Parts: sequence; C-alpha cells; structure tokens
Amino acid sequence: MKTITINLYEFDELSDEAKENAIQEHRECGFECDWWDSIYDDARQNGLKITGFDLYRRDITGELTMPMLQSMNEIMGNHGELCGTYKMASMFLKQYFLLENDLDVINRVDNEEMDVIDAIKEVAEEGLEGIYKQALLHEYYMILKTEYEDRTSDEGITESIHCNDYWFTEDGRYWPTRGR
Repeated sequence: MKTITINLYEFDELSDEAKENAIQEHRECGFECDWWDSIYDDARQNGLKITGFDLYRRDITGELTMPMLQSMNEIMGNHGELCGTYKMASMFLKQYFLLENDLDVINRVDNEEMDVIDAIKEVAEEGLEGIYKQALLHEYYMILKTEYEDRTSDEGITESIHCNDYWFTEDGRYWPTRGR
C-alpha cells in the first residue's frame, strides 16, 4: 500500500496564477447542468415555447402557446418594468389597442362592409402576432445570451467555484472531494 498526501487549497488561498488556471479549467469544462432550463420555464409561463437556440449563430426558434394579448398580460404581470420583455410587451400592447381602436372607427363608419373589416382585422392581428413572436424570441435570446456571458465570465466562474466549495491543487487544478 502506498499513502500519498496532497495539499488542497480553497480558491482564495491560491496564487493569482493558480486562480487563473482554475478559472480557465472551469470555463473549458462547460456547465454540469442545462443552465437554460429556468429561462425556458419563464418563457413557457409567458406563452412562448422555445424549441432551440444557438448563441454562436444568433438564432432562436419557438412558438407562441397562448394568444398574444394573454402573453403580453402574463409578461407584464410576471416581469418588472425595467425588464426588456416588459418594455416590449408594453409597446405591443399599445400597438394592439391602437389597432383595435382604428378598426372600431372603421366599423362604425360602414357596417355594410363588415366582412371586409373582419378580414382586415384578422390579417392585421396575425401580422402583429407574427412580429410580436419574433420580438419575444429576440428578448429571450438576449436573456439566454446574457446568462451565458455571466456564467462564463471570470466573475461568474469564481462565484460558481465559491458556491460549490471546490478545492484545488497548488497549481489550480480542481480536486474532487467527497463529504470531507
């Protein structure tokens, strides 16, 4: 039998060079979990099912799962006024009511053309809904991008190291410890 003694260090005990090594090693390892799950859940609660995204290609896909008006109301009830999704939903809500008011004025002018008015209204709402969906997807893409950038920043990785109470060798290599 051979006994080996290894000195292990908490992150804050490492030299600056060893800290850099530890941060880089964790950046290259990636994430141990599906970090986007909570963002997908938030989107789902607000009427958007995200079906995929690619940060490098600046691409996100998804579908609305509830009517546009309900989605806007959910966002405005769930997100703060400083949030990009809130600002976007608020803007679209104003556009929606402007569209409704314009079509109501037309309805009062000439009731004989009701089928035409209904058709115009349907096309206008579908167009607005399509634009809304793209804007909402863009907002969630930005949320995903920001979360990824935060998690892969030196500060984000350092925070993760502290939260998980990791231990390292003197040169900054992670050393798994179980139930100290």
